[in-house]
Amino acid sequence: MRDLRPLLAPTSVAIVGASSRLNSVAARPLTNLQEMEYGGAIYPINPHSSEIAGIRCYPNLEELPEVPELALLVLPAKHVLSTLESCARRQVRAAIVISAGFAERSQDGAQAQARMGELAQESGMVICGPNSLGVLNFVDRIPLTFGSVFDMKHSPGGRVGLVSQSGGVLVGLANRAFDAGVNISYAVATGNEADLELSETVEYLAENPETDVVVAIVEAIRDGPRFLSLCDRMLELGKPLIVYKIGRSEKGKAAALSHTGALAGSYPVLQAVFRQRGVIEAEEIDDLFALAGACAGGRFPTCPGLGVITESGGAGAMTADSADELGLTVATIGEETGQRLKEFVPKFASDQVTNPFDVTSVIAENPASVGDMAEAFFEDPAVGGLLVITAGSGEPGKARMQALLDHADTSNKPVFGVILAGSSATPSYQLLRSGNIPAFHSPAKAVASMAALWHFTQARKRHQARSRASQKPVASAVRVKDALAGLGRAPTEYDAKRFLRQCGLLVVEERLASSVSEAIEHAETLGYPLALKIQSPQIVHKTEVGGISLNLNDRQAVETAYQEILARAQEAEPTADIVGMLVSRMVPTPLELVAGMHVDPTFGPLILFGLGGIWVEVFDEAAMCPAPLIAEDTLEMVTQLRGASLLQGARNMPAVRPEEIQSLLLTLSEIAMAAGGLLGGIDINPLVPTSDGRLMILDASLYLG
Repeated sequence: MRDLRPLLAPTSVAIVGASSRLNSVAARPLTNLQEMEYGGAIYPINPHSSEIAGIRCYPNLEELPEVPELALLVLPAKHVLSTLESCARRQVRAAIVISAGFAERSQDGAQAQARMGELAQESGMVICGPNSLGVLNFVDRIPLTFGSVFDMKHSPGGRVGLVSQSGGVLVGLANRAFDAGVNISYAVATGNEADLELSETVEYLAENPETDVVVAIVEAIRDGPRFLSLCDRMLELGKPLIVYKIGRSEKGKAAALSHTGALAGSYPVLQAVFRQRGVIEAEEIDDLFALAGACAGGRFPTCPGLGVITESGGAGAMTADSADELGLTVATIGEETGQRLKEFVPKFASDQVTNPFDVTSVIAENPASVGDMAEAFFEDPAVGGLLVITAGSGEPGKARMQALLDHADTSNKPVFGVILAGSSATPSYQLLRSGNIPAFHSPAKAVASMAALWHFTQARKRHQARSRASQKPVASAVRVKDALAGLGRAPTEYDAKRFLRQCGLLVVEERLASSVSEAIEHAETLGYPLALKIQSPQIVHKTEVGGISLNLNDRQAVETAYQEILARAQEAEPTADIVGMLVSRMVPTPLELVAGMHVDPTFGPLILFGLGGIWVEVFDEAAMCPAPLIAEDTLEMVTQLRGASLLQGARNMPAVRPEEIQSLLLTLSEIAMAAGGLLGGIDINPLVPTSDGRLMILDASLYLG
């Protein structure tokens, strides 16, 4: 990992292209540094000026009295490369290229941008940009940008890092963070990323002791392995990464491309990576700093059980609904907790002590009781985190929140305040935030943030298990490579299923026939009814050429079907190499599933599992997870499916044993890792449950790497 300190906190700055027109973009970096009373040396560079804003101006880098640690370029694009070459000759340690007009504009611009990356590698200089809004250092109050520095004047340096591939939103988001009571440590706009990329920036901030959480605005992940490694490191450090993905739709991808020259990858793949690696994804940009504030407290749920103290029964019900949807539960409190809470309700209502704990009249008369109630919830092992919901209006509301603050440090469990009122509850809202307790106006938003903390905690546990598993050698690696070596360059369906059988998976009983007589012989051995399927490396989609015949019940049917399939295939694909006909036993298909492996160009092998047949049209989904998988990943994949209940035997369908799904997906994961680039993909469709709960492969394809 490179040292980014010269970029984030330079001891001296040269502003190349500084302008004496003080309202221009080229003048603002200088005036911003002066406004924030930057303590290092500032060197404006402009051959047409001798002085700018009271500071001596130099004609070029070569005539500076010292080598600046950072060069900030606000030049026309055509002058950028030559200036960076001058920076490299003078051994400038870092550069920020504000200038636009590169890969986002033209092929020539893309070539110039590529040369920037080469120059950075050759010289060791860190280059941020081009097309970057710059860097904001709130810790040392160093603005390296032409954007507004209003918030830097009033906001102390915080513990939340901000990295954005979209430069235009950087200053605006820093202001939103300020409004949300979240203080930023460093904010970096990586722009087109000729050299410095988002993953490296986030990684550096994560290792920085002044940063506990990182928020990232992502358009594209260019280096998948590095991003995965970064996510793993943040799990090890216990520092959450919160992401808002730009370009989730096809139109959004096109906009991201035109804006920064970045090809956004497949959003479903990225979501799969986020889920496995504990990345917290914000659904809306408004959620970013609510989530960041919740994470910055450094307290994480000990279990999925949620404790709720509420002034409103309706708000308590809203909380319970949201908890169920997001993988949390409203905790069933213990007997001891119930006894303690009975002290706060009238005797006639003592049998109604439940969670959510509705205490409207109690805290109205005794605001201080909120703290004692909170302690009772904290000490219950079934409660992983606590929500306190109140109207919060006026001085009474503020008194309740003060009581909560007074007791919040008695536990390491997270506690959130939910303030239902609006402007009349502003003092309560501000009090909670000043005491580092996340405050929300919506029960659903509070539950979503608590769920994000819980999922991060679970991801940390999965990472530990994955790390232990990675230390064990994969016994199947040699077997998989040997099996692949025997396939040739164009495997048929028969080859694919033979390979999967060798890897330990259950495949329908079948035989390969090279003649009508051989097909009849296999049919007599297997028993009726049967299916016949053409086998040719050139015919992947058999149904499109009439290459399949099902439910054949006797010798004559097999003979007729064989001849008809062969004739149709030869007519449709006259040059195809016909290997033979696959004779397969027909099996019931009450529920069709799909599974497989796909090698993503950014993140490598992904394992897929989902519902097939008619359910594809209903749910249109498949769970994905990057390989290698561990057992916990397979459970997570199943729970993602909206039709997961079908696997449990719903609607008179055969139930699938969970261990069978786990075994299948782990085997596919082992194959993917053992293949080491020899395989580009595996499609298993359909995959069907047997009467005893196993999973049988009826059709499969292999795609070699």
